[in-house]
Amino acid sequence: MTMAAAADDLFRLGTERHQAGRFTEAVDIYRTLLDAIPNATIVRYHLALALTELGSPAEALEAYRRVVTEMPDYAEAHMNMGNLLEACAQVDDGIACVQRAVALDPDHTGAHHNLARMLLQRGDAVGARSSYRRVTTAHPDFADAHLGLGNAAVVLGETDEAIACFRRAAALDPGNPGIVNNLGAALARVGRIDDAEAILREALASRADNADAHNNLGLLLHRKGRHHEAVACFRSALAARPAMVAAHNNLLFALQCDPHTTPTSMLTEARRWSTTHAAGIAAPRRTVPANPDPERRLRVGYVSPDFRRHAVAHYLEPLIAAHDRRQVEVYCYAGVGRPDEVTARIQASADHWRVTVGLDDDGLARTIAADGIDILVDCAGHTVGNRLLTFARRPAPVQVATLFGFAATTGLGAFDAIFGDPFLTPPGAERHFSEPLVRLPRIIAPFRPDPAWPESAPRVTQPGEGPVFASVTNPARIDADAMGLWQRLLDRVPGARLLVKHPLFDDPAIREAWRRGWSVATDRLVLEGVPGGWAANMDVYGRVDVVLDSPLHSGGMTTLIPLWMGVPVVTLVGAATWRRAGASILANAGLADLLADSPEDYVDKAAALASGERLPLLRRDLRAMLQHSPVCDAALVVGDIEAAYRTLWREACARRPVAGEA
Repeated sequence: MTMAAAADDLFRLGTERHQAGRFTEAVDIYRTLLDAIPNATIVRYHLALALTELGSPAEALEAYRRVVTEMPDYAEAHMNMGNLLEACAQVDDGIACVQRAVALDPDHTGAHHNLARMLLQRGDAVGARSSYRRVTTAHPDFADAHLGLGNAAVVLGETDEAIACFRRAAALDPGNPGIVNNLGAALARVGRIDDAEAILREALASRADNADAHNNLGLLLHRKGRHHEAVACFRSALAARPAMVAAHNNLLFALQCDPHTTPTSMLTEARRWSTTHAAGIAAPRRTVPANPDPERRLRVGYVSPDFRRHAVAHYLEPLIAAHDRRQVEVYCYAGVGRPDEVTARIQASADHWRVTVGLDDDGLARTIAADGIDILVDCAGHTVGNRLLTFARRPAPVQVATLFGFAATTGLGAFDAIFGDPFLTPPGAERHFSEPLVRLPRIIAPFRPDPAWPESAPRVTQPGEGPVFASVTNPARIDADAMGLWQRLLDRVPGARLLVKHPLFDDPAIREAWRRGWSVATDRLVLEGVPGGWAANMDVYGRVDVVLDSPLHSGGMTTLIPLWMGVPVVTLVGAATWRRAGASILANAGLADLLADSPEDYVDKAAALASGERLPLLRRDLRAMLQHSPVCDAALVVGDIEAAYRTLWREACARRPVAGEA
């Protein structure tokens, strides 16, 4: 037998062992061949494949790099190397490799599919959509490609296209619970709530442990105001998949709308979140700053998915813009998949801008550490898109939590402070937080109204029309107790009506279901949708007299916007932070007399306001009152925040290193 024939036989034996899953034996055979024939590139390629299967990525990457150097036109090697780089969290390098494979072989469907998946993970939904369309055109029966195309459409906000893609994928792969789940979630996004619920329940009927379906059904039920069912769904998702961080975040958010949730029970659940998801990442510990000069200019990093047209951006935009650049250098870590004009404005006012879409928590922590951030600020809490697991890695020496994205404790021990104020977090609130509570002297963040909002206008009444009370909050924040309280108010004020306005009521079926749940006479209860979005419905404030803050979950923007539009708001102050946002806003605006301390007081204040002589004066003066109060004084409030940062920084500089720390 010739040497070449012997090598061929040995290579054949190696591939047989490889295909049989005997990867260690295959690796040994391939290495024996390469010792004898070092330039046998195809053998080295198979070695890389076997090393990948064996769980030796570093050695596999070394082999792949030799292969693509020796055979630069081998598309398959570039593609597989890209897949491995992605698995090693080197997504950008992986994308570059797969793009090279596509360039070498434009008809390589597998490469296009892998590229699309990676681009979507990296946050490039436009590029992902283009690659997925190449795949679905070449292989119209490829269910996974239609599923991916639908996912890209969701990110781009093209929900109708997403629904069509998911339906096509479901037809090609009937009963696939993941596809059905995505279809249900997409239907919910376009307001087809009942259809979405039916689809998700179908997914659970075929597979009861479908954590994704439980989670999405919970979101849908929460949106419909069915709090107890929503909480049960999130708990079912966690029972099926205990490590499902998104479901646990959603549970914490939903618990704020459960009337039985107390600050103590919220803290318990938040700590459970930390124990489940963050405890194994890193032991949170206070570190000594690398450059412990207590008075130097500080690098402050803000981490948020809401640097965009979002309620929280009304706080973030003035906060970022008003910083004293002599004292603070601002870094923004933006998890924004679809930037808009608000994103552009905030980015223009920041000193440094980092896009975090597609960056995992380790990668983000490394980026923050490399930027040398002194004070890192979380602006999301347990809301969608949060990066709490980055904070668990402690990439900055001082870490601060806030209450304008999520109105409760994070449960993490990795924070040095959470900012409150005298009204939001009164004395005694300290015991409700895992974080040390730092009270700012006035309010937790400044408010900036949208410049496109119209001027406030006098109340326009129709002949014989009585007072109109309104709720503009999410119906998920309205429970039976709130309904009962508002019913008492209507009974108190003859001829009064209640307008409840929200996009949920664009759906006639949901509107009717809510109406049936109330005992209010039809002519006294008006449920309205928000066709065309809130920007097209700001005239509602010219049709109402008093806005009623929900006792279940007080509103931030749903208190601020009515005040800006000249409509007073009455709030019932609760024990939990999430029931006190209205109290903080009204007190800072000079309207502390509109804070009620009991249900009876709430009804009394709202009734007196609606029929008293004060109302037209408030309609005339409210905007000016807000403008000249701390609520809208960004320089004043951000000065308070900077003073708190400086105190925390000085404390950090005074720390002594612990054993094992540099």
